[in-house]
Amino acid sequence: MEASSTPGALAAAAGNKNASAIQQLSTQAETLVQSGLYSAADDKANRIAQLGGNADPTYRLIRDAEEKKFSELNTRYHTIDRHSQAELQSLLFAVQQLQNNGFYQKQEARQMVDAINIDLRPFAPKPVITEMGSAKSASDDPAEIQRVLMRFAAAFSAGNLNQIREVWRLTSKQEKKFNDTLVAQASAPVTIHDCSAPNIKTQGGGQTAQITCTVDSAYKNYPSKKIKYSLQRDGTRWIIVDSH
Repeated sequence: MEASSTPGALAAAAGNKNASAIQQLSTQAETLVQSGLYSAADDKANRIAQLGGNADPTYRLIRDAEEKKFSELNTRYHTIDRHSQAELQSLLFAVQQLQNNGFYQKQEARQMVDAINIDLRPFAPKPVITEMGSAKSASDDPAEIQRVLMRFAAAFSAGNLNQIREVWRLTSKQEKKFNDTLVAQASAPVTIHDCSAPNIKTQGGGQTAQITCTVDSAYKNYPSKKIKYSLQRDGTRWIIVDSH
């Protein structure tokens, strides 16, 4: 029997294979943490543990980074100008990202989101009367628009074109471009943050909105960019239609 076929050699080979996978998972977890995708990073840590690796350093990395992020947001909340709707909306979007992508601080982030929404109530527009004669408030539109962008960022980070279609009305050209990009940038999460207050307009019986955000990507040396997203109201929801 050749040495490479002995049980000991086979076990060593399996261990080496796991070591390579564990190192790759650790690197992916670090990238996800840097992008603020803490829950996804925790999934990588769980996988490390399943492969027999020591996941404790990765868990600590996630927890420490998430706690630091929440502390920064909490300090920002207590020093923000509550008379500025734009500043409150920008902070709300950042905290909602932590709520959606966090693991250890999800509950605390949710409570802060509730508090910011209370602060935003004085800026809420008056209810408008629909054609059916019922009252409908547009106060949730800015928050809903930012939730759509967060869902897009999460779908793009997951490489899920079907989920992107749920929040973006893609033309065939846009769909091909997204598909090619997702293939080229696999496992490269993106984050959308520091968004302006959305500019919502009513025209021709419909509503449109534009919002400018900073976009970061873990893909190679992708620089931070300011991107303007255009959205349209589609029935009771907002959907992205373009960006530039």
